[in-house]
Amino acid sequence: MVVQLHDNAVNLNRAVCGESAAVSDESVEHWKEEVLSPILEGFESGDVYNVDETGLFYQLMPTKTVSVKGEAYHKGRMSKQRITVLLCSNADGSDKLDPTVIGKFHKPHCFKNSATLPCTYYRSKSAWITVDLFIKFLQASDARMGARNRKVVLFMDKCPAHPTNLGFLQNVKVHFFLAHCTSRLQPMVLGIIHSLKSKYQKAFVLKALVFIDRNEVLKLSILQAMHLLTGAWKMSTKETISNCFHKVGFNVMSSHDKDGDESSSGHA
Repeated sequence: MVVQLHDNAVNLNRAVCGESAAVSDESVEHWKEEVLSPILEGFESGDVYNVDETGLFYQLMPTKTVSVKGEAYHKGRMSKQRITVLLCSNADGSDKLDPTVIGKFHKPHCFKNSATLPCTYYRSKSAWITVDLFIKFLQASDARMGARNRKVVLFMDKCPAHPTNLGFLQNVKVHFFLAHCTSRLQPMVLGIIHSLKSKYQKAFVLKALVFIDRNEVLKLSILQAMHLLTGAWKMSTKETISNCFHKVGFNVMSSHDKDGDESSSGHA
């Protein structure tokens, strides 16, 4: 993780070689059993959330393709147009908050004739998440939960862009993952983000094929990318999300599960 001193920006291109191997099984299991389990007591799966950010090269075509044996293939210049995407969902996948996109430009030209945006857009000089922008996300989430008269718990990693002074929150209780263990503990990292990016890239390729048929080249705008991203997020299934939460020890029951248990015990 690289912290950029200007604009409070944080580089979230966090692939660290050997991180999973460096984390002891004992530390992970201790966190799941001794730290996570007590936190989850009294919460249903619908009230347990995880938030994380990821970089997205939104104009990047797949690096692999189908070709005829012996036929030369030359790939073009790799696009470096990047945005940061913030994703948040609860443990049973019943509440996927709209994505938040961070780009470099204050008002991209493609927004000019658009009355509404498909998801929230913020600007930072480097297109990375910043402390101020993350606080805006937390404030909006807290107000959203308050309007619904809900009390929820939100898990996130100890990224420098994630503030620790959270006294302003009234309806969202934040807990941090064990440092340096997000590759083993965070649901978003363990499948949810990957699934979203796969769906996004599929939608992007299908759109590009239409242009290829016209002998044109698709140059995706940020607004178009936001539409594709929002569509891909909507297609992310409850099953995928809940499986990723269960994989890392978030074994909490939904209200539906509890109702089922109560009705079963009543017939016994």
